Amino acid sequence: MHNDALIFIVDDVQENIRLLACILSRKGYKISFATTGGQAIEMAADVNPDLILLDVVMPDTDGFSVCKAIKADPATRHIPVIFLTAEKTEPADVVRGLEAGGADYLNKPFDMAELLARVRIHLDLKRANDKLKAQAAALRESEQRYRAVVEDQTELIRRFRPDGTLTFVNDACCRYFGKTREEMVGQNFLDMLPEEDREKMKIRLASMTPRRCVKTTEHRVIDRNGEIRWQRRTDRAISGENGRISEFQTVSRDITERVYAEEAYRSLVDHSLQGMCIIRDRKCVFANRRMAEITGYSPEKLTRFSSDRFSRIIHPEDRDRTLAYFSECVAGRPVRHRTRMIRKDGKVCCLDIQAVAVTYRGKAALQMALIDSTRLAELESLLAERTGFGNFVGKSVPMQQVYNLIKQLAATDITVILTGETGTGKELAAEAIHFSGPRSQGPLIRVNCAAFSENLIESELFGHVRGAFTGADRDKDGRFHAAQGGTIFLDEIGELPLRLQTRLLRVLESREFQRVGDGKSRKTDARIIAATNADLNHLTQEGLFRQDLYYRLRAGHIRLPPLRERIEDIPLLTNHFTSGFCQRHGKNNIRVADAVYEALRYYSWPGNVRELKNALEFACALCPDDTITPDQLPPEFQEEAGTPDAGQYMSANVEREAITDALEETLWHKSRTAALLNISRSTLYRKLREYKISRQ
Repeated sequence: MHNDALIFIVDDVQENIRLLACILSRKGYKISFATTGGQAIEMAADVNPDLILLDVVMPDTDGFSVCKAIKADPATRHIPVIFLTAEKTEPADVVRGLEAGGADYLNKPFDMAELLARVRIHLDLKRANDKLKAQAAALRESEQRYRAVVEDQTELIRRFRPDGTLTFVNDACCRYFGKTREEMVGQNFLDMLPEEDREKMKIRLASMTPRRCVKTTEHRVIDRNGEIRWQRRTDRAISGENGRISEFQTVSRDITERVYAEEAYRSLVDHSLQGMCIIRDRKCVFANRRMAEITGYSPEKLTRFSSDRFSRIIHPEDRDRTLAYFSECVAGRPVRHRTRMIRKDGKVCCLDIQAVAVTYRGKAALQMALIDSTRLAELESLLAERTGFGNFVGKSVPMQQVYNLIKQLAATDITVILTGETGTGKELAAEAIHFSGPRSQGPLIRVNCAAFSENLIESELFGHVRGAFTGADRDKDGRFHAAQGGTIFLDEIGELPLRLQTRLLRVLESREFQRVGDGKSRKTDARIIAATNADLNHLTQEGLFRQDLYYRLRAGHIRLPPLRERIEDIPLLTNHFTSGFCQRHGKNNIRVADAVYEALRYYSWPGNVRELKNALEFACALCPDDTITPDQLPPEFQEEAGTPDAGQYMSANVEREAITDALEETLWHKSRTAALLNISRSTLYRKLREYKISRQ
């Protein structure tokens, strides 16, 4: 029903208008009218009727002209027009009316039923046409909105058939690949991938089904410049009416910078001295090479472990406590924790773990840094017993102070100078500092500065380039390069020539050095520990050692006490050395007579612990049974046990006088004095202390 429809009657005969209005208004139609053609043209747009009944013959303008005018106006061209005529309609008039835009004809006089039927039909057609137009307009608007959304995206959007032929690309996609839409549509998208990746992409798309219709992956593409870049893409399979996949739609974005950053980070992590891994849902999703070395499992094996299997590499006694710490870390609190782990070979190692909560690929995870602290745990256990530390043996107060300093300085990265007489254990202290600190996984490079000539020591420390000097037939890296990430131990630092002291000072200040013959500076990440048995303060006063280098070395200072200052440690040392010698020589346990302890206690120990070790080895070798007696000690112990005779006294006086004369002759130049006496500088300094010789 169209009771609300408005019908516009155009006729110059008032009676015809009244008749039509009477018939149509009874059916509920609304009526408007005009009595001339010109009036109809003016009123049509304002009236905006649903149907026009138009008389053909009118005095001012015929109906055909009126119809043409109405159809020419965009506001009224959609209104159907039925021509009214009192004459018999000729075919030519019908054609003329249709060409003018008319929809139908009615002859006068009207048949009421025919009139109402034709009015109803044309109103139905108009309503249907209006509905189609509205739907088309809505569809166009929706398509425009969709295209606007698609074209405004920075993501690359493509549609393609199962064979890879592109059917649509957005503007972002065109810009990315440097082609127009016309150039891209119809192209196979697989051509945009490196050739070696295409088959893998085909297999991936073939694995998609109407039920498993969405997949996300990261892959390589060839950009507009022919360069390889990375994209993260999500593919959606679109099924046709037959239920089969008819098309794919892909949304992708460039992730090249992220991938390269991850590769750089992975390279950095893989070469880290710390084990590193990422745990998500109690499973290992990433592990670096050092982690593999610590556990004995390859990174690939670790990432294939189930959560239960991965947790079983933690020692059973530590497992619940460690997993509880991890739970605290996920909740947001960074964790430092020590735990034990069972390696692939079944050995138990100790790990220091630092864990922090991170987001890994959109999910909460733990990032952990691990240090194999097995050796450190052993050293700390020894320290806890307070009878030794590392390879040191002793529980005297001076040694307790040394242990505490070693532990404190080991946790830092500052330069350390170890001083003390020969044989007091300076190298052992250097080892303890290195293996107790964060550089324990790095190298410990030892250099005896007194073992090389002035010409060779520079090349030995810093390296040289080919042709730097006679015999340099190839490039060579020095000890500082070898110590990268670890520690370099410079023993007998007091013997270092002044010229090289300047170079060493630069290394300490700038962390840079140059190879001999090379103008390019290199960075060093080596911690420096130096040692000397000389009095560096006295050497600086004599101008033999740079004062600024001396102060830089003393950033951390440990003095190793001579054995005569820790006499109470002699029984511990004696038991330690004799048990080792017995094992080495295949002897049963040898006891030490009390008289031997007494002789050892009152000996002056110019050679300190090293001399004690050698003396006990000598005694063990001579001991015929299970007890060492005083007569099996080296001869010097026998001599010192008695009262010095006049000969001994005179010998000491002669030596003291010879040293004093040599000093006077060389104007107290220590190096020249040592050369004149045919002894080393370290021996000279020991004699100066022994005889208490000083310049007045």
